[in-house]
Amino acid sequence: MHSDQWAFHQLHRRLLDGAPPADLLEPWFREFGDEERRWISRLRADDPRTRPPIEDLWRLYALSRVSDLLITSTQQAFVNPDGWNLSAGTASDHRALLAGLDLEPIGSRPFHPVFHEIVEVVAADDPSEAPSIVGPAFWDGFMHGPLVIARTGVRVRAGRQHVAAEVAERSRLYWSYARQRRPTLDLSDGWGHNSQWRTSFRRDLVLDGVVYFNVDADLLPQDEFVDSEVTGRDLGDLVRHRCLIREQLPDDDLWPWDTPWVEDLT
Repeated sequence: MHSDQWAFHQLHRRLLDGAPPADLLEPWFREFGDEERRWISRLRADDPRTRPPIEDLWRLYALSRVSDLLITSTQQAFVNPDGWNLSAGTASDHRALLAGLDLEPIGSRPFHPVFHEIVEVVAADDPSEAPSIVGPAFWDGFMHGPLVIARTGVRVRAGRQHVAAEVAERSRLYWSYARQRRPTLDLSDGWGHNSQWRTSFRRDLVLDGVVYFNVDADLLPQDEFVDSEVTGRDLGDLVRHRCLIREQLPDDDLWPWDTPWVEDLT
């Protein structure tokens, strides 16, 4: 763990010790809030197209770990086989952390995978119907200028050509630390406790009507993927949605980490 991650590491530890999220946030902000808001403000002044210093990517990752725990706590009380003891929380706890750091809510937008994580799917009668959001969000998403910090959790209505419920709701969520209802995987997995924290945050940017997914990845030549089980449309889904959404494949090691994706925001 890097010293810049200390504040988020402390909140992470206290959450996993079982303290109710609502009881932790106010004292945490009294202790660390001013320093973390100053860091967020400094990030705002940087050119988003330039890769930040690695320490900032590690610090963003630490924030994302806490965000993921708070999201997971909204789904129900969570006990992990590794000894986690995460108390039940509410979407307002997650909102309080990210809004308290002066991040901006994503708010009401048409469905797009850069802004929205599919939590539940309502199958449309028309298999060609494009995804649209139905009902209230499960939790709020937040941005930092053009940088997506956390996506909004949503229920979508969609035809099967676009989204299959049994896949999109349960497939492994990449670039994620924890969810209650589905397996997750990020690049911290498989490392020791301290080494896990030296994981870089995945950056998705929305700039001038263009979406840059996984912008810091080094794009591999296509022939590097010949041994991968995921290519073409499924690879695009995996990078854009962070999970498979149409066809279920063995998804414990699909290796999307080095693939960026660019598209117009439509």
